[in-house]
Amino acid sequence: MRLINIIALITIIIILNSCKNSNQENKDFESNRNLAVFCKLWGFLKYNHPVIGSGNLNWDSVLLMNTDKLIAINNKDSLKNFFDKFVLEDFNYDDSMPICNGDSIVFSNKNINWISDTSVFSINTILKLKNIYANNTPFDNKYISSNQWVKNPIFDTDTLFNNTILPNKNVRLLSLFRYWNIINYYYPYKYLTDVPWNDVLSEFIPVFLNASDTLGYHLAVCKLTAMINDNHSYTSSNIIMNFLGNRFLPAKFKFIEGKTIITEVYSDSLALINNLHLGDIIIKIDGINVETIRDSLSPYFSGSNQTKIQHTISYYLSRSSNNIIKLTILRNDTLFSTISETYQRGILSSARLKNKSHNPVKKISESITYVDLSNITYDNVDSIFNNTLDSKVLILDLRKNCKFILHDIAKVLFGQPVIFYAFTTPQYEKPGLFCYQFGDMSGPDNTNINSYKGKIIVLINEKTQSIGEFTTMLLMRFNNVKVIGSTTAGADGNISAIYLPGKIKTYISGIGIYWPDGKQTQRVGIPPDIEVHPKIESIKMQKDDVLQKAIDYAKLITN
Repeated sequence: MRLINIIALITIIIILNSCKNSNQENKDFESNRNLAVFCKLWGFLKYNHPVIGSGNLNWDSVLLMNTDKLIAINNKDSLKNFFDKFVLEDFNYDDSMPICNGDSIVFSNKNINWISDTSVFSINTILKLKNIYANNTPFDNKYISSNQWVKNPIFDTDTLFNNTILPNKNVRLLSLFRYWNIINYYYPYKYLTDVPWNDVLSEFIPVFLNASDTLGYHLAVCKLTAMINDNHSYTSSNIIMNFLGNRFLPAKFKFIEGKTIITEVYSDSLALINNLHLGDIIIKIDGINVETIRDSLSPYFSGSNQTKIQHTISYYLSRSSNNIIKLTILRNDTLFSTISETYQRGILSSARLKNKSHNPVKKISESITYVDLSNITYDNVDSIFNNTLDSKVLILDLRKNCKFILHDIAKVLFGQPVIFYAFTTPQYEKPGLFCYQFGDMSGPDNTNINSYKGKIIVLINEKTQSIGEFTTMLLMRFNNVKVIGSTTAGADGNISAIYLPGKIKTYISGIGIYWPDGKQTQRVGIPPDIEVHPKIESIKMQKDDVLQKAIDYAKLITN
């Protein structure tokens, strides 16, 4: 009987604890849901309300002062009253202003259905929010401006909060709220993220609340910015850079055939001293399997596709905070361990890559000319291309990207001006709306009788990004062109910087880039006509498979 009583008591305790845990989980869920609504409301007013957007109120401070009050609310009436007092409506508005000048097509990048949620807002609040949304009165918003030429957004007036690298809980939430709303209203590719942007907010509120140490907070920002799946989304701070390491191996890695391969080494002397050879397969770094390291780093890097993410990780695998790195290497079917020194960036910058040429032009044959566009400058673009017009085939290499010289190239090569892209820019008078427009003409001003009459081969890979992809899009409008290599990075459009508390800076693609027919380029990239990937054995022999394929094709079409 006594045993039965003990068992019954234990059962009651378990049930009570279970109820307690369940109540806490429900309370946390409600709190996080309320914070998500608060985030949307705060950002909506920041970018849509003339009084708030003009900077008459310190809107960041308003958020910080009210966050704890919101978290403490435990009933619906109090919640609705809180939001009702939070929404100002002291302005005159005009609903007659036209949206999007000219013949451009307007499309929306946001969903405001949440403003009609009667479970969190009173009818009075909902009416005020709808009134604010209907307002088309133009005003100068303190928190957002436009680049004069490209029209990508500029976010350089937000409060920095740089007095500490670990902001307190409320400032950490401010960081999340700021970034989430910028993406919600001004990121042209929000509709392309793997995870719906609304779900990202719910997922990251507890992450930012629970980031109790400096590194945890900074890495939380990295994970957040990775959620937009944009190669332009590079996030940096001293904390992040120290975590990733500020010293480098005297070699560069690449992800080839599912393996981490040494594809470049810095000078014969550094390579020999550290026993690093082209084509070496990296198995372990400091005793940890390289696949494990890749998996651990993957959530912190944004990428339009997995190929680009793995390329980015390859760069960071060669970094460390230590003076030496222990490597386990597979070389010619032999597995061994070696110790390699790491070096400051400046030392490696002065050590020339062993297999890198700085000569931008190479005559393959009398009829075939190779041009490395990464080594072309504004000063020599005209002279170089004018001297190649007698070639039957031009091989233009964009695998290392290039400078913004595409229009100069087009003036020399093209016979007629062409339109090769369309783009979207934010409608700053109506946050969340974008204008779709055709790009300007590129090429000669008039008919160019001295245009290039031969054929063009363009070389691309996952490093062909942004301006490299933009240049590829232009060259594909040439009459006789073939693209060889592998799909490009899938990130295009001038970048915009975002500043977050804790001395963190991150970037996004600031405008949308499309083909003239409206087809997507972001996250898709540009696929080649002839697909070629480098092989490990070729790297050992310092053979460029992609270039060799281009040369073989050029010889075929000139014979």
